Order: sequence, then C-alpha cells, then structure tokens
Amino acid sequence: MREHAQTTFRIVTQNWIQLFVVTQNWIHLTLVHHIHLCRLRLAKNPRNSNSNMYIILIKLQAILNFEGWESPQFASPNGLGRVGVGGFFLGFIFGSQLTVLMLSLVVQLPWTLVQWAIYMLALSGFHCSEFLVTALYKRGCVSYDSYIINHSLPYTSAALASWFEFWVETLLLPASIQKFKPLVFGVGVALVIVGQVFRAAAMWTAKSRFSHIIMERKEATHKLVQHGVYSYLRHPSYFGWFWWCTGTQMILCNPVCVLAYAFAAWRFFSQRIPYEEATLCSFYPNEYEAYMARTWIGIPFLSGLKLPSVSETPPSRKGD
Repeated sequence: MREHAQTTFRIVTQNWIQLFVVTQNWIHLTLVHHIHLCRLRLAKNPRNSNSNMYIILIKLQAILNFEGWESPQFASPNGLGRVGVGGFFLGFIFGSQLTVLMLSLVVQLPWTLVQWAIYMLALSGFHCSEFLVTALYKRGCVSYDSYIINHSLPYTSAALASWFEFWVETLLLPASIQKFKPLVFGVGVALVIVGQVFRAAAMWTAKSRFSHIIMERKEATHKLVQHGVYSYLRHPSYFGWFWWCTGTQMILCNPVCVLAYAFAAWRFFSQRIPYEEATLCSFYPNEYEAYMARTWIGIPFLSGLKLPSVSETPPSRKGD
C-alpha cells in the first residue's frame, strides 16, 4: 500500500513538472511574440504605447481599490467583503507557494519555481503581517487598506516591473548567461529576514502609537517611544522596509530592479524622514533632539534632519 502511494505520488509530481516545463515553453514563445509586437507598435507610435500601458496600470489599481462596487461590504475599505477578499487572496498565494517550497524538498523542481515561491512567500507574508499588527493594536482603524496591497500606483507599477524583469530574463536570457547568483540570492534572503524582523519589531514595540501616516497633530496621550528596537534605531520600520524591499529583488536576482528599488526607497525616505523628524522636534523640542543624537537611521547616506550646531544658532536678541 505504501509503495503504491509512493508510486502514485511520483507519477503525479512528474506530470506536474512536465506541465510546468510545457507552460514555461509556451510562456517563452508567447512572450517573444508579444515583445516583438510591442517593439513594432512602439516604433510606429511611442506615445500611444505609453498611454496604453498607463491605462492598464490605472485599471489594475482600480481593481485593487474595488472601484465601482455598490455593495457597502465592498464600497468601503472597512467592509468585510474587501477584508475577506484581501485575506483570501494573500492566504491563497502564501499557501500555494509554501506548498511548492515544501514539494521541492521531496522532488526536484526547476529552481526558477522555487526562487519565485520564496519571493512570493516574502511578499504575501509582509502584507499579511501589516494587517495583523494593525488589527492587534489599532482596532479602530483596521481595514482593507491595512494590507497595503493597494498602497499606490507607483507601488503597483514597481511590483509589476520586478515580475516582468524576472520572467523576461529567466525565459529569454541565453543558457550561457546564468541569471541565478547564489551569493546574491543568499544575501537577499538575509536582508528580507532582517527587514521583516525590524519592521515587525517596530510595529510591535510602538503598538497603538504606530501609524502608516505621519502625525501632524500631537495627541494628549502620545509619548515618544524610546525603548526596545527604538533605543538604537529611531526609524526601525523605515530601516526594515528599505532593506526588505531591496532584498526581495536580490532574491529574484533582478539587477535592474535592485538598483531601482534601492534608489526609489532611498529617495522617498530622504524626503519623508526629515519632514517627520521636524514634526517630532516640534512635539518634543529638547527630548527628540537628544534622542536623535544617540540613535541612527541605518539607511545608507541618510542622516535625517540636520540640526543647527551651537555656532550656527543665531544669538538671542534683547527682548525676545
């Protein structure tokens, strides 16, 4: 009975692998064909091609935002319909990719499939954790938006760009050029783990004080968090996000998106962090300045808000 089950399992697995290979070849031929058509269209009318791509992105973002729904369960971010669909979608991705990863321990699967599964586990797990921590500590504002899968059009575009680069390079690069780089992949996995741990630790430590939106007005009960992971990193969630998103592209061994993601994240935080720190300095004038002096950001070439030195401080005038 056991031998029969093992034989059946082996046959089913081999059939799935053959199906994957056939599908991969079909995607390869289809992708080559569509790239050829896109080149022809771009050569004839480049502005129209860019406009069509933008329209597709807008429509995709509208789907993620549930635009056009009239049912209150889907029309509002707080609707259970939206929350349920978002959770099912992420859970399905996480469960299916975990199955692929576990299956790879038993039978030999194409490494491309395993690499993709690890990336999708990191991506879906991140979005699930964002919702989970919000649900635990900020019950009053938890909603479908807490998954942040509909974060913004640039975020959606960046995700699609990384998927496009991975599959185009995987299917079209010649055999002499190996896309997978073990060292890059290993560093990427490490960065994703470190980034996710620090991001989760920041949300866990701040609890109800954590917010995805910069606070513009100080609440009476609000206090500056300086313990736990905040005792040595003053923006641990940003630190975690920066290294997590960079690590995801290293897992996929995407040379273009590694640089693009790192630069985009750095540029975003180079604008956001000084603004947030200026706001916090107005909330806690002396306390936050002292806190800044003993903590660091952890993102390369970012020092945050520049405080005036003693020599730069203008002398006080009589009567001020």
